[in-house]
Parts: sequence; structure tokens; C-alpha cells
Amino acid sequence: MARCDVAVIGSGHNGLGLAAYCARLGLDVVVVEAGSKVGGLLSTEDVTLPGFRHNLHAVTLGSYAPFYRDFDLRPFGVRFVRPPVEYVMPLPDRHLTIRCGDPQANYRAVARFSRHDADMIQDLYRRFHRTWLTEYYSPPLPAGQRGQGLSTQDQREYNRLCAMSFRATVDELFQSEEVRLLFCLRAMEITGDVGLAARAATADYPGTGDFLFRLAFDEEYHIVLGGTNELGQGIARLLGKLGAKILTGSRVERIVVRDGQVQGVRLADGETLAARAVVSGANFTNTMLDLVGEEHLDRGFVERVKGLRPSRVGKFDLHLAVSAPPRYRVPEAREALCLFLGYEALHDIETRWSEILAGTFPAKPSFHCGCTSIYDPDSVPDGGHTLYLWQFVPAAISRETTEATAGAYLERILARWREYTTDLGDAQILGRHGYYLGNWKMKQAHPYGGVPLSHGQYYDRRPLPECADYRTPVRGLYLCGSASHPGGSVRFGPARNAAGVIANDLGLKPWWSEDLVPGTPLVSRAEPGRA
Repeated sequence: MARCDVAVIGSGHNGLGLAAYCARLGLDVVVVEAGSKVGGLLSTEDVTLPGFRHNLHAVTLGSYAPFYRDFDLRPFGVRFVRPPVEYVMPLPDRHLTIRCGDPQANYRAVARFSRHDADMIQDLYRRFHRTWLTEYYSPPLPAGQRGQGLSTQDQREYNRLCAMSFRATVDELFQSEEVRLLFCLRAMEITGDVGLAARAATADYPGTGDFLFRLAFDEEYHIVLGGTNELGQGIARLLGKLGAKILTGSRVERIVVRDGQVQGVRLADGETLAARAVVSGANFTNTMLDLVGEEHLDRGFVERVKGLRPSRVGKFDLHLAVSAPPRYRVPEAREALCLFLGYEALHDIETRWSEILAGTFPAKPSFHCGCTSIYDPDSVPDGGHTLYLWQFVPAAISRETTEATAGAYLERILARWREYTTDLGDAQILGRHGYYLGNWKMKQAHPYGGVPLSHGQYYDRRPLPECADYRTPVRGLYLCGSASHPGGSVRFGPARNAAGVIANDLGLKPWWSEDLVPGTPLVSRAEPGRA
């Protein structure tokens, strides 16, 4: 029987990241991955034509994540590029552009719609950013105890806003409908959840108000040259340097438990890997009910796991291989890392949400799209480019769509896209691929680990209150997937936080600094070099 200190289930970015933190602690770490290669949602595939590399899930990565300071990935072949234009939101008579690392330009852009809102964004950053960032990269605090270190007045306001829904905070704090729309679309892009931004769904998203603090600073998005899977491959090479092992093509059949204590994992081939600690980056429900088994769990806990609300939102994505990036009436839209099309007012979000609840495909598609190959020419053959498009649809449609039924949906999306550009005709499209839950290679995958932010499944109740500190009812079994705080997106929050908990439980001192470097403000009235 093989032995190790820490066995990690799943090689998504959180599983790989946690393995790196633990390996540098001096622990013997083994990552067990069912697939043939590492990366999880860091997935890059030639789905349209050979040589056209498409990022199927994660596209943009927040460069502020402390993981990139804790580990220098350059010696392991990981290269980043930071596009100058992050978001463009075309509207019927004007547009709003957010630039990367240029808070003064962003202030002016937002102030054209509302100086009050531009000042509000700056004020939110000044008052609450450091507090929010510390809480993002820490285990959750009990309700009402957030905002430690703030003045009494600011702490009271911080906790009040945190207890609200995201959409309610947006409506209360901003005056401009256009600025509200921008923040709602950004939240939808990060979470993959339309309901978070829909006014009609406010009651279903309590306690999500702090999401606004995340959007008040510039994530300074970057992309990985060669595709996001290169990040997974680079971390795998780092792990090799640190002495950790990765077993691909090795499916975990069971988490071995004896007398309430984890013993290790049993693989599908019958081999057992004994471990002092097991950490799951896999789907939470699958981890507890299938891999641990109900017989090892309290009946009440099992019922609470089964009672988790699934996401009502699915995705219907379109990936294109094209001969040239399309041009739009807004010149910088061609260069945008993310372009919001079809959302021209807040009522478009309400329409999308009502269609999701009704289980119907959007009558007028609206989506997030972009062209990353402008900044990553090595991801395509000479003269070619790749386009991505994310369209939110009812989860049932995303799951049940087949190749036979996808064609009509693809044509409706393309027809809508062509309303914004004349450069997307059949002659420019070299290949296309529809991507939806029905043909995802990773059936358990979901941007927030299968546990959406709705119905109280957030912060200190994520995925359940008794598991919010990354521990589970099984001693020695921990969680590091996006079902845990702070949730999805490639920021390594669950990995870093869970690694600290594991280190403390094993009597080890975390080697990484808790002094986080603050992010850049999204907007700033002051000119560079001035207070």
C-alpha cells in the first residue's frame, strides 16, 4: 500500500494550488486525477479545427491572486499577457469601456454616466477593499463579525451591505442605470449566474452584497499564452520540482473512512493510497455522498447535502475559428477581453431570468464574447483567430441539448451577433463548435462547484455551515473546491485558505505571508502620483 501525507482528489486549479502550498510545507503530496491530463476547468482544446486552441471554461484570470506571488511560475513555462481593454459595453447611443490598470481613464468613463457613481466606486475601494481582500483569502467569519479592523461606523456599514443581496446593493449605491448594468454583467460573468443580478431574484440571494466590493477594484485580468491549460501544466511542473506526485487516469472510487477518521483513498484499479489527510477539489455532493458514503455520515448532514439547491442557470457557448477578428462600431470593442452584446438595459437581465425560470431558450440572445487570440497568436495558425461566446440558458436546456438540436440554437446566436458586426459572415467563419452541459467532458463541472450562490449558500454557509472552514464531519477530510468560500473563478482562494487550515491541524506553520498586496482601484479621480 502506497502512503503519503496529503492525497488531493482532482487536479483543477484549486487542487493543484493546494498541493503546491502543502508540498512546500514539506509534506508528501499525491494528486489523483481521473482524467488524462491536469487542469480541470483550465481546459484548452482544438474543438473547431486543428491548431485553433479554444479556452472552453476559464478564459480570464485575475492577476492580483497571491498565488502568483507565492509561486514564480515563469521557470515552469507559464507566460501571461495583460490586454489593455478589459470590458466594453455597447449601448444604443454610447458605450462604456473599462481599461486594465488605468483607473483614471475608468473614472472618466464612468463619470460620463454618473459622477456620483464614479465617486461611490472609489469610496467603496478606499473604505472596504483591504477588509474584503483579507476575508476573501481567509476562512469565513461568523455572521455579524465581519469587517474587523474597520472603524465602528464602517464596520456597521460593511456588515449591513454584506447582509444584503448583490442586486440590492447595486440599486441602492448607484444612480446610473448604465453603471448598474455594467456591475451586474461583470457579476454574471464571474459567477455564471444570471439570478445574482436579477431584481426579480433578489430574495433568493441573501448575503451576497459583498460581491460588490470585489468589483470595486481592477482585477487586472490577464490571459495565459498558449491557453489556460498551460497554467495547469505549469503548476504540474512546479509540483514535480517540489517532489509531489500526480496520478492521471486514476479515478478515486472511495474515500476510506474508519471510525470517523479518514484513512486514504481507494482507486478504481483496486489500489489504496493511505494518507494522513485527504483533500477533495471535486464536486461537494459527489465527495460526501458517493466517495465517503452515507453510512459514514450523520443522517441530518446527509439530508442537508441532498437539500442543496442546484443552479437553475446553464451555459450554451459558441466557439468559432475565424479568418479575422470582427470589427464593431465601438473601435476598442475589437480589442476587448470581454464584450457585452445584447444587454442594452437592465430589463434585458430581467428578461433573461424570466426565460431561465420558464425553461426557454432566449428569444433575443445576449452574451459575453471576445477574441483572445489577438493577444495570443501562438494559440492559432497564421492568419487565424478564435472567438468565444458565453450565453446563459436554463440548466435543463444546457443539459439536454444534443448535436442534433444544437444547430438551430447556434444559428440564432450567430444571427444576433451579426447585428453588431458585418465581419462575421459564413466566409469569415472557418469552424464552429457549440458547447453546453450535454457535451461537457467534465459532467460534474460547474463554475461554483455545483453549489450556486443562491438560497443562503454563500460565505459562512458555503457549502454548508458545518463545512465552511474547509473541514468536514469526517476527521482528516478537507475541501478545496469552488463549492467552498470564496467560490469559483481562478483566484486560488479555496486552495490557499484550505492549505492554511490543514497546516494548522497538522501542527505546521504556513510559510506564505498573510500580508496581502491590495489590488488596483477600478476608478480613481486622482492623477498618477497625486494623493
